[in-house]
Amino acid sequence: MSFSDFSFKVYHFSQLESTNIHARNLIHAKSAKDGDLFISAYQSNGKGQIKSTWQSEPGKNLLFSLVLEPNIQIQHQFFISMAVANSLRELIQQLTNMACELKWPNDLILNGYKIGGILIENHFSKGLITHCIVGVGLNVNQVDFPADLKLASSLARETNKTYRLSTVMESWKPVFARYYTLIKARKWQKIKQIYHDNLFLKGRLARFEDTEGEFEAEVQGVNDQGYLLLKRSSGIKEYELKQVRFIAKA
Repeated sequence: MSFSDFSFKVYHFSQLESTNIHARNLIHAKSAKDGDLFISAYQSNGKGQIKSTWQSEPGKNLLFSLVLEPNIQIQHQFFISMAVANSLRELIQQLTNMACELKWPNDLILNGYKIGGILIENHFSKGLITHCIVGVGLNVNQVDFPADLKLASSLARETNKTYRLSTVMESWKPVFARYYTLIKARKWQKIKQIYHDNLFLKGRLARFEDTEGEFEAEVQGVNDQGYLLLKRSSGIKEYELKQVRFIAKA
């Protein structure tokens, strides 16, 4: 499969509860296909990681879900997240000429601010990921954010430019298709290397918190299962998503 072989079928909505929920319902009804892309101008119940909500002004940002049929083994599921993150980082750098970093597990960081996030939902059968829903929220033209979202920003806010949403989406499609080709070709280490090369705080000290309290550690990377690797005074420790929280740079 070459990236030119992958095609998108796009569905536009003025409002949905959640593009991920819409995609999930279609998968359950066996009516969703590889490449189905659902874009909504507004989500009334958009989701982020760990049951958080995704807040967005109507018509200002890109809110979408892409259905994939990767048919890869379960142990490779985090590579889908890495490939999607890689594609969005590359897109953002093309649009802004600024360095974009990937904050584990799936936040997009520009100038130290979060401008996007990814929510992956996998569906399994007989040890394989048969369907995957790639949910993306990318802050594009929104410049005002709730007071409690002090680290939120957007492309427009960081560049003082306004972007046509359709152009941003059309620019992302071929970039993602190229990374999806790497998934289909099982090029795991290439996907992982690109992710590592752009990992937020990699090789640097930062403050974190786990069930035992706050601590300082150096970000070493991410393993194939998607666990964050932190170098502590006692050695390198692996953390799952809900086991550790980033507090601040050291």
